[in-house]
Amino acid sequence: MTKEQLTEAQKADLMKTMTPRLVMCMVLGPLYFMVMVFLQKMETSLWVSLGISLVYVILIVVITFPLTKRR
Repeated sequence: MTKEQLTEAQKADLMKTMTPRLVMCMVLGPLYFMVMVFLQKMETSLWVSLGISLVYVILIVVITFPLTKRR
């Protein structure tokens, strides 16, 4: 198996593509954790927790897709 070396331009393009999604995950991750802990303490239904998880995933995709789209 051979390793392909990335040029500086490819590295910069990759960072420009990945950075918005990473930042969104770092912001929404702790918020998601706090909401799940709160719901667990309130003994909320599993379906509500699954629904919030689905909304979390959709939120990340919808917010970061325009930021990572190639121009």
